[in-house]
Amino acid sequence: MRLSKGTIYAVNGLMALAGMKATGPVQLKEIANSRGLPANYLAKIFGQLARGKILRSYRGARRGFMFARPIQQITLLDVYEAVEGPMEASDSVLDSKKGGKATESKFFKRWEKALKAISKELAGVTLKDLV
Repeated sequence: MRLSKGTIYAVNGLMALAGMKATGPVQLKEIANSRGLPANYLAKIFGQLARGKILRSYRGARRGFMFARPIQQITLLDVYEAVEGPMEASDSVLDSKKGGKATESKFFKRWEKALKAISKELAGVTLKDLV
């Protein structure tokens, strides 16, 4: 299992924003520059985080981003799922050509168990724990 660049950039960008302890919106360029992240790609990722209700996006003179809720309430699972979607196994990949169901396979059951363990671990870590 690999983390995408998007998830890695999301966590790095959020940690940068948390470290700034800003009382208002912070411009994306400032966040990106503080961690050496590409601003254009980070803009896309932060858009996903805003849709996932992790960040608030502001336009106009006060443009920028700030947290939608306290960082002690934002888990790594929240971040992962805002960027990647729900953490679940794709049964279409695991279905057998002979008509077997992935949900019946031993591998699929183990994979599901592993994903649940990962989800539980990520749900137990907040951004505040990382800052």
